[in-house]
Amino acid sequence: TIPAETGAKKLFCHDAPASEAFYSMGLDELEPRAPILLCEGYATGASLRELADYCYKPVAVICAMSCHNLKKIAPILRKYYPNNKIIVMADDDAKTAGNPGLSAANQAYQYANLDGIFSPPFNSPDDGTDWNDYAVKYGYKRAKEVIDHHIRWVYKTPEEREREARIAKIEALDPIINAADLVDMEFPDIKWAIPGLVPTGLALLCGNPKAGKSMMVLHMALAIAYGGYAFGNIKCEQGRVLYLALEDDRRRLKSRIRNSFGIDIKNKQALSKFDIKLSIPREHEGGLEYLDYYLSLNPDTRLVIIDTFQKFRKQLSSKGNIYSEDYEAAADIKRLADKYQVAILVIHHLRKMQDNNDPFNEISGTNGIAGAADTSLIWKRERRANYGTLEITGRDVEEKKYRITCENFDWFLSGEVEDEGEPEASKAPLSQSKLDIINYLAANPGQTPKEIADALKIDYEAVKKRLVRMANDGIIHKTGSMYYANSDEDEE
Repeated sequence: TIPAETGAKKLFCHDAPASEAFYSMGLDELEPRAPILLCEGYATGASLRELADYCYKPVAVICAMSCHNLKKIAPILRKYYPNNKIIVMADDDAKTAGNPGLSAANQAYQYANLDGIFSPPFNSPDDGTDWNDYAVKYGYKRAKEVIDHHIRWVYKTPEEREREARIAKIEALDPIINAADLVDMEFPDIKWAIPGLVPTGLALLCGNPKAGKSMMVLHMALAIAYGGYAFGNIKCEQGRVLYLALEDDRRRLKSRIRNSFGIDIKNKQALSKFDIKLSIPREHEGGLEYLDYYLSLNPDTRLVIIDTFQKFRKQLSSKGNIYSEDYEAAADIKRLADKYQVAILVIHHLRKMQDNNDPFNEISGTNGIAGAADTSLIWKRERRANYGTLEITGRDVEEKKYRITCENFDWFLSGEVEDEGEPEASKAPLSQSKLDIINYLAANPGQTPKEIADALKIDYEAVKKRLVRMANDGIIHKTGSMYYANSDEDEE
């Protein structure tokens, strides 16, 4: 008798032999090849007997009464029941040093060459240690399903286990989503590198050679690094930019950055957010691995520019499937963009043959490249014209066609293009930077380039070049070293 004040204790009869002794349930009903579950305590065994009967009748349960007895009982069971599946249903003593329950169960499993070993899949060590605790904590229905899965696994062939493992791996990567649940899910807003134009993911910017694609992406990069305006009126959130300028050199890039209109080159804090790399291995030779490393170190990156795709992609094989190779070359980049939730803008070319019905069919290569991309942008500009069109399509953007004024390093989005056709070159609108100069000179006639640069907070060298071009085009006029806005009579 145990005194009430002592509390419940696990006590055996005095001098009773415990080694190799056990308490059994269902051995007298055992059928050939039926499962035998080996566990520690009686409460665990009683729960297992009830739970396992749900999936496999009849089932026998052996209670070793202590973890140390598991290894001694296991070979006895194997000797007398060679054709039955013997499974150790281990305790998980995660909060005890050395985890004696799981350690002893593993020893028994290996020593007697048993058929399986399973411990309760607790969410937390605080939830319990044995299968009885698991059923109490998570409910008998869930416990039955877990035990059913384990017992069925023991009876599967090696081929069936391999297939199940493959399916489980696929399911873990992307579990099935029920539509009824999906409609109630909340997701963060789409992140943009250039709002409305370049969202997170893989984007293609395609155009003909020497059409100004590299100038355009440099303009985008500086707008993001400065947290300023892209194309004159699209406010960008400040962030880091990595530009893989694989077809440029330092001298040319320095000149372009210094001459980019509206850029304060003295703002080193903003320029420090713009990283440039002139060479990199192809994607399959370490290029993607390097980008992965860079993005892991710079979580504030908003845009990566690859100029050009042809310089970075894996080259086509002579005997491969061209569509598949195009798709995989682009998809590998997209996977990296998705991993870090960053926009990767890839510069690519258009083929010579035009498609008046769908300009996106003009993207060089097979449809596999555009098919893997989230967003595609087509840039077209006639030779010597100071304007062009940027057409966009994609998964997260509205299909639109924009008119963009461009003159060397100054870019300005001046509206959407209607279906009736392109504007005349003479009617191309002035960029915002030109309008700023005209408005300033109208209010302050007779200004030097230095005075204009200081007033508008623009780089002096860029202003000088811009004023000369504007005067040559008749937009403003010059007297001596002073510049003036045209009067109404001049414009007429």
